[in-house]
Amino acid sequence: MLKDVKGNNGQYTALCPAHNDETASLSVRMINNRVLLYCHAGCTIEAIMSALNLPMSALYTTEEPRKSQVKKRKVNTITYEYKTPDGLLAYKKQRYEYDNGSKSFAFFKPNGGKGRRGESYPYNLPNVLTAKTIYFCEGEKCAEAITKAGRVATSLDAGANSIWRKEYNAYFEDRTVIILPDNDEPGMIYANKIAHALPSSKIVKLPGLPKGGDVYDWLQQGRTMAEIDELPTTEPEPPEPEISTENAPEFIKINPFETPEARQRYRWEDIGTANLFANAYKNICRYCPEAKSWYVYDGRVWRLDVGGIITSQYGKALTYYMLECQKYLDDDTQRENWIKYVANRIKKKNRDIYLTTTPTGRLFI
Repeated sequence: MLKDVKGNNGQYTALCPAHNDETASLSVRMINNRVLLYCHAGCTIEAIMSALNLPMSALYTTEEPRKSQVKKRKVNTITYEYKTPDGLLAYKKQRYEYDNGSKSFAFFKPNGGKGRRGESYPYNLPNVLTAKTIYFCEGEKCAEAITKAGRVATSLDAGANSIWRKEYNAYFEDRTVIILPDNDEPGMIYANKIAHALPSSKIVKLPGLPKGGDVYDWLQQGRTMAEIDELPTTEPEPPEPEISTENAPEFIKINPFETPEARQRYRWEDIGTANLFANAYKNICRYCPEAKSWYVYDGRVWRLDVGGIITSQYGKALTYYMLECQKYLDDDTQRENWIKYVANRIKKKNRDIYLTTTPTGRLFI
């Protein structure tokens, strides 16, 4: 079964069977008759159990798994094609729908292999480039609904967790962009992200939607795109002040995958990200436990970062640097998992978690 197992008292490490592991990146814990698995390289539990040729029920030491863990059944698969500006197939995204109402997604290269080689484009890009007005929504299902209604729509390929890439801006120059957010907090975060990147765009909230509802639901209600065109616009929330690692000469560029020791120190969890932050910014930003505050270096002296505002922005800048670090990963599946991990750390509430609750990520002055 597992190889190079070490540990005791219900906590172990081992070589992950789901990838070519040389650093014992798999953590194994026993809690309440249940086995918890976590691969610091990003492999899913399903991939690990498949590599072991074991069912998911084997994670439970009792005879029957919990009801909530009964294997769900796939009932529908939808494929979306993402194309380059020239109309060539860049990658495919598959949406899997299950009998319990849940969904999942996977990316595939044109040759059928998993992943997308680090590429990313807005959905329906060739049509976007020829349109004067574009409706920006959250998800391909919504974009397809708008297309069927006779308009041109697009979406980012990772939903509300998508990262806006600077190269996207050129695709929307001299075009009218109307952003249609889902009716929830992630939907507005997504809309604000796009509005900040495209200052001439407009946000339009759709009235009468249930919580989490979207433009697909709006059109299913018998409403029309013409009605949307008559709705008032909403101002985006003020953007957070931008700080770039390129503008911070003392920022230390670290390859978090360079050595086995680096992979362990900067592992894919809050403490690993905290360690990366602490070491990359050690000449710029430090935490003082006595004052319970962050301090930033202005080139001459260390100054109090009131409210941790600058520190939080350094954390945001770090996530964009982490996104660049995907170039150090050769495996497409690991690259995809890394992108998802980083995208989740861009959210301010998740940045604050590793900045304020992981002592090993703090440096003292």
